[in-house]
Amino acid sequence: MADNTNDEAAKLKAEADAKAAKAEAEAKDAEAKAAKLKAEADDRAAAAKPIDSDLRDEVVARARLAGATDTSLGELTEALEKATVADLPKFNEQITKLRRKNRKTFHVVSAGRVMHEGELYEHGDSLLLTEQEAAELGDTIVAPGVAAPPPMNVAARKAGKYRVAEERNVMHGGRMFGPGAILELTQDDARSIGDYIVEA
Repeated sequence: MADNTNDEAAKLKAEADAKAAKAEAEAKDAEAKAAKLKAEADDRAAAAKPIDSDLRDEVVARARLAGATDTSLGELTEALEKATVADLPKFNEQITKLRRKNRKTFHVVSAGRVMHEGELYEHGDSLLLTEQEAAELGDTIVAPGVAAPPPMNVAARKAGKYRVAEERNVMHGGRMFGPGAILELTQDDARSIGDYIVEA
């Protein structure tokens, strides 16, 4: 009889424990759902907020560097004043597209390294910039186009076509040739003229 009573008590205790565990799990689940709903409501409220002036200025500055015209910048400023935080991804995408469209090849002309968008560039390295980004870096840092190849070792020159170097004049075959002129030279001539010519 005592065994039956103990079994019954153990069974009742197990059922009570199971109910308590279930109730605790349901309470936790309800708490998690409430927290999720609150976070979603907070996100919606944040997205509905107007864009503050500092953030507007930052977006306009990025658009200017991407190559936006003065007219476009005026229109963007007006649009940002009416927009909410939820609209920011749209503006960012437009700026990214504009920047891709306006980028050109520049190369580093400074002796030191240049940091751009988290990457280091050495002297002679090529990088893609808009005209406005290049202007901000300055012409002592970058120049348009790809860097000229290093000059060929004069002693290694062979017969072939060579171009008269910038700001140089070359007398060859009784004639004077100015900068940019193309000459067909023998190996000896190519070596003797030295750094007044570059490989064409």
